[in-house]
Amino acid sequence: AFAELARRHLDLVYSAALRQVNGDAHLAQEVAQSVFADLARKAASLVGRQALAGWLYTGAHYAAAKAVRTEQRRHTREQEAHAMQELLHDPGSNPDWETLRPVLDTAMHELNEADREVILLRYFENRPHADIGEQFGLSENAARMRVERALEKLRTVLSRRGVTTTAVALAAAALSRKEVNRIILTRPAVEAGEKLGFLPGDLKEKVDPYLRPLYDALQELLENGMTEKYLERGTIEVAPLAYMRGRTLADAFVILDEAQNATPEQLKMFLTRLGANAKMVVTGDDTQIDLPRGMRSGIHDVERLFAEIDDIGIVRLDENDVVRHPLVGRLVAAYARVSRERDA
Repeated sequence: AFAELARRHLDLVYSAALRQVNGDAHLAQEVAQSVFADLARKAASLVGRQALAGWLYTGAHYAAAKAVRTEQRRHTREQEAHAMQELLHDPGSNPDWETLRPVLDTAMHELNEADREVILLRYFENRPHADIGEQFGLSENAARMRVERALEKLRTVLSRRGVTTTAVALAAAALSRKEVNRIILTRPAVEAGEKLGFLPGDLKEKVDPYLRPLYDALQELLENGMTEKYLERGTIEVAPLAYMRGRTLADAFVILDEAQNATPEQLKMFLTRLGANAKMVVTGDDTQIDLPRGMRSGIHDVERLFAEIDDIGIVRLDENDVVRHPLVGRLVAAYARVSRERDA
């Protein structure tokens, strides 16, 4: 009965949604699905209602308005991320300051007055460190350190706003722009020193602990409830690396996370899954390999094998790129220093 009801009113709901979302067919389909899902939840209270078509039309109107606002917010965040990334990677560029001004203003107001002042003096008035030191009663070197600390605080504030582009952020942006139809996130199921093999539950429950960081990244980047919706539809797939074998990953944005825990054979298997209209991002840290003793990480071969291939980009990050707690960057640097001294 419900299927027949949905069939009779589908054109009404879809056409109402399509007008509200300015002809975006994909968004109108999502609105229609949302309206009928709401109808299913409220079916008991709507029994005997005479003006059901009116209820559905009103529901489509409000759901479409909400969807449009969500798309606008997502579009704004993507513009901010693009402009900020351009500024961070090429300080000499001319980014879209109209887009950046609101996010920079908001971030600057979260700093204390002294930090705001040194950033404005150094980067907006182009004052040398010696002049800044004189104004604050500091030496030139102390003023330089003061500016660097203020910049680190500003960067931390900006990272909380999601303007630091990560692999998952790029994937979410590609999906929202309809460049791909799905996102596939995977990582090797390797313990970071713990043994999870004897956990109770089915296969999904056993591997979820390995994949939790990917779920967390999605939750931060997508609107409330969207992650679960995309996972249910298969628009976003999260699976262990072993599940990629034998597949062709087409029309998708595919991310291999924690690639330092993939063997050379696993990495080759993954990379050769690339299909038509697909993009791949491989992330890993060669200082945090958790493979059993005697097993070699495939990430060590990446630069040697792929540095000369035009369509492959290799980006190396260091402690200055850490966007968690500011202390994490210093911890990473300390561990790297100890590792260098041990290898010397």
